[in-house]
Amino acid sequence: MNIVLHNENVIHDNIVSRENKSYRQQIQCMDKIRKNAVKSFIPGVKPKTCPAFLNKRLGLFPIPDKVWNAVLGNADEVVFTDDYKKALYRIETLLPGLLADININNYNDKWHTLLYMEEVQQNISMRSYDMPKVFLDRYQDYLSINIHGLSERRPSLIKGDKVLLKDIWNSDAPHYEGFIHSIVGDTVLMKFSPKFHEVYSGYDVSLEFHFSRTVYRRCHQAVNMAIECLGPDVLFPSRILISNCQVDNTKLNTIEWCNPSLNKGQKTAISNILAGECRPLPYCIFGPPGTGKTITIVETIVQILKHFPESRILVATPSNSASNILTERLIQYRNKFSGSISRIIAFYLLDSDALPDSIKPYCSTIDISKEDSQKNNQQKLENGINLNCQARFIARYRVVIGTCISLGVLGHLGLPKGHFTHIIVDEAGQATEPEIMIPLSFIDKNNGQIILAGDPLQLGPVVLSNYCKEYGLNESYFQRILQRFPYQKDTDAFQDQGFDRRLVSLLTENYRSLEEVLHMPNNIFYDGQLISNLTLTEWVVNLINILSEIFSSTEKRGGIFIYGIKGQNARAIDSPSWYNPQEAAMVLFFVCKLYKKKVTPDQIGIITPYIAQIKYLRQIFISIGCPLPKIGTVEEFQGQERPIIVLSTVRSTEALIHYDVKQFLGFVNSPKRINVALTRAQVATVIFCNPYVLSKDSLWKRVIEYAVQNNNYTGCDLPTDINHELI
Repeated sequence: MNIVLHNENVIHDNIVSRENKSYRQQIQCMDKIRKNAVKSFIPGVKPKTCPAFLNKRLGLFPIPDKVWNAVLGNADEVVFTDDYKKALYRIETLLPGLLADININNYNDKWHTLLYMEEVQQNISMRSYDMPKVFLDRYQDYLSINIHGLSERRPSLIKGDKVLLKDIWNSDAPHYEGFIHSIVGDTVLMKFSPKFHEVYSGYDVSLEFHFSRTVYRRCHQAVNMAIECLGPDVLFPSRILISNCQVDNTKLNTIEWCNPSLNKGQKTAISNILAGECRPLPYCIFGPPGTGKTITIVETIVQILKHFPESRILVATPSNSASNILTERLIQYRNKFSGSISRIIAFYLLDSDALPDSIKPYCSTIDISKEDSQKNNQQKLENGINLNCQARFIARYRVVIGTCISLGVLGHLGLPKGHFTHIIVDEAGQATEPEIMIPLSFIDKNNGQIILAGDPLQLGPVVLSNYCKEYGLNESYFQRILQRFPYQKDTDAFQDQGFDRRLVSLLTENYRSLEEVLHMPNNIFYDGQLISNLTLTEWVVNLINILSEIFSSTEKRGGIFIYGIKGQNARAIDSPSWYNPQEAAMVLFFVCKLYKKKVTPDQIGIITPYIAQIKYLRQIFISIGCPLPKIGTVEEFQGQERPIIVLSTVRSTEALIHYDVKQFLGFVNSPKRINVALTRAQVATVIFCNPYVLSKDSLWKRVIEYAVQNNNYTGCDLPTDINHELI
């Protein structure tokens, strides 16, 4: 049953009531688990056993009681909407160190505290998986459960997560520990004690899920090492440090480029990195969307390998998809340099579809045991993946690629300080500062070099806790240093791009979007410095003609188009997410028009900020047998592009906008989310919205006015304060 709410006070009251109830229940469950922690259980079968002997162990970093108390408070308290400020007051009272800006003196304490708070939030969120009464199915050697919509839920369950099981009908029965061994669709396959598998006969049990703490422990460890490994000049740059050039000008002027299509700006960035005048300060590649940042990174790796024969490069990214793309691009130039490449993967990826077949022969899992402490179990799978590689095997590679978190496994191997001469972090703006410190901790600050690439104006790190966002965990190290001297933009001192080229290169040539698409985000976010270089090929011209026909426009051009619609916001009783049926129907109608003009599903992307709207759109597409284009959130589209992007903003009631702002949801009052949404399209961005609601945001108002002034608006009447005059 669905509820459509019209009265703004009713909407606000319902949101408060339902969100408070849901969160309060999770808090109460978490509080109960803490007070009745299971200390005795029968061990289960782990998917991978931990070795007894290691070169270096991670610290445990247990969450302090004061952090638990600060975040959880009293389980009867309301922590959303009006009482959110009360929760912040409680946190600041118990953890006053959060109020100070990050500096060299509070660096460790503040990051440790924020990591503990984020871990508490993940613990709370995991309670949504707990099952007080369920029976298990048998599947081969496993016991299994089905969790509807598992792939879309966050935080997700992964291989290696722990499960605690109890027979609910026998109070004297012991607890059993189990582990997730595989996830197939919505089915979770688990193994407990062999004894339990033998005796279990389908009776009801309770399940309690717990994630692996390794991610947080690696971040804590990296924070502890940051000041010693990097020092104040790298963590808090405040002066320019000049070093001798690593490569002389003669060689820099005669570089043999592997990619002949590089533009001047990309070549300049690579040359500056090779020169390395300001080592050990990181060199930053500021790469707005569509400017070839990844191409620049790949060429940088190749040129470092060619110019520095003894170099070894550690390449980190925040996500597996970004690591995969870099690996795919780099192996295309495999014959251009000497040495080998390894893509380090986490153990849970072995059963995943996330690894392209082309990179599997370059992928490796790590054996963290101390060498010669046990039998060497290294082996190569049929698909080429190298299993259980030890330190001496990994040390041979000249390029090691992985996510920031997965590269933390290298800390167990006892590699000598300075083993990696260069640390490169791609998409650096999407990693939290503790996360990025994991790869940076492997650098020798006296001799090594750090290169960071990303766009601080696009979406930043994914942070679960709204409290942690308040205190800065969602600001990346990349963004932080670009706001400091000598990295910050200064158009008076550097009139070309506004940055000191010895430290920062801004890539300005955009190969993704038409000028009409790029115009607004370029002026709003990038001071008009981006230059559109998308070639008007036949497919581009064809799509422009199709859009002109659909919008009955005499001017044949792409750009930003807006459909104004006064829809209604709705949501299911058991769902916290929202959808807009009228807006969804208009999206479907528009996409069907495109299909009739022979536009294919892979040329279209539909972006919406709400999971419920994604599900509703998929449902109505399928119900009429219409092919599905990719439909997802802004986060899912970051780094991607489509010829035509359709934005469904959903919101049609102002009261919900205030709620979204408090919960860091939606498009309104979220400049980075707006930027990503507007920079995915190559030919056209088509926005479905209620202009009365969306124009409350000053940035969206400018976008609406731009469409109106270019005769690209259709639909409902407009607010009276929309400027119709062409600027």
